[in-house]
Amino acid sequence: MKQALGLALGLALLLASAPAALAQGGPGGPAAAPGPRTPPPAGANPFAGPRFPNRRGLTLGFGGGIGSMETSDIAGLGDDSLAGGVFGHVGWMLTPQLALVGEAFTALQSTGDNIGAGDVFLAQTGVFVAAQFWATPQLWFKGGVGGAFASFQDDAGIVEDIGSGDGGPALLLAAGFEVLHAPRFSLDVQFRFASATYDGVVDTRVSQGIFAIGFNWFLTPIIGVGTTAY
Repeated sequence: MKQALGLALGLALLLASAPAALAQGGPGGPAAAPGPRTPPPAGANPFAGPRFPNRRGLTLGFGGGIGSMETSDIAGLGDDSLAGGVFGHVGWMLTPQLALVGEAFTALQSTGDNIGAGDVFLAQTGVFVAAQFWATPQLWFKGGVGGAFASFQDDAGIVEDIGSGDGGPALLLAAGFEVLHAPRFSLDVQFRFASATYDGVVDTRVSQGIFAIGFNWFLTPIIGVGTTAY
C-alpha cells in the first residue's frame, strides 16, 4: 500500500512539472521565442559599416611635405629642384565617410640661376572647396576646385606675378592613407596634386606634386550626434 501511494505521488509530481519544462524549451519542447531586436543608436549611419569611426561635426588639420613644381611657357622655372609645401583645412563631416572642407596651400621652390637672374623662388598659393571621401576606414580621396596665385622672385627681390596678376582657376586632387587611425585623430601619408592656369600674353600653367604627412582632428559633438567609436 505504501509503495503504491509513493508511486502515485511521484507520478503526480512528474505530470505537474511537465508543462513548465515544455514552456522553457526542455527536451523535445518548443524553443523560447526570440526577444525584440535592439534598435541602432540614434545618429548611426546604416551605410558606414561597423568598422568606420563615427566621425561627425567639425574637422580640421594641417601638414606639409616635399615634391616638385613645373611651369609651362616659362623656361627655367619649375625645374627638377626640390619643392616644399604646407597646407591646412577646416570643414564638416557630413557622414562618417564624407567631409566638405575649405583648404589652402602654399608651395615654394628655388629654381637656381636658370633664367639669368640669380636664384629664383617660385611660389604658388591656392584656396579650394573640396570633398573628401573615405573608401575604407583608412584610405581616402579628395577633389576640389578653387583659385590660385603664382609669382617668382629673383635675387634682387623683384617679384613678378605669373599671368595678369589676377590669379587663375585651380584644381586639387589628393589621396591618403591613415597610418595612425583613431575616432577623433589621424596621422596620414598622402600625395597631393594641384594645378592652376593663369591668363597673360601667354597662358601659363603651374603644377605641383607633393608627398606629405597630415595631422587631422575630428571634433565630434557630444550632444545630439553620439560619440560611438565603432
